[in-house]
Amino acid sequence: LRQTTGYHNLMGILDGHLIYAFRPCLPAGARVERISVTLPYFPMQKPPGTPPDFQGPPAPQAVPVEAGVLEVYHVARGRWETLSGATHFTLGEEYVGPAGEVRLRLHGARPDSGRAYYFLPPAVAYEGVVR
Repeated sequence: LRQTTGYHNLMGILDGHLIYAFRPCLPAGARVERISVTLPYFPMQKPPGTPPDFQGPPAPQAVPVEAGVLEVYHVARGRWETLSGATHFTLGEEYVGPAGEVRLRLHGARPDSGRAYYFLPPAVAYEGVVR
């Protein structure tokens, strides 16, 4: 992570990436069957005629995540996979590592790229059973 920006309570990544690791305190005998990942994603708006590196305000509402912004680590395959096209994703247990860990990676974009964005911290919800 090299550079960030902000707008009120929203954060933006302008260069590099940021990794979130979620490690819940699961009870003994818990088995995670599904997870839900949510990323409130707000593209940066650029008024006409502003300089290329202008850091404009966010869109007024969260929109579906663009490709190339959000990835989740697929534990079984040992690689990062892209999540896009929605603000909420439901995934299987293969994305959950030892002790219930889920890793998300957000990639930043340069303001002059036309793909810069703001976000609220992502959230992960767990579903499963306790035996």
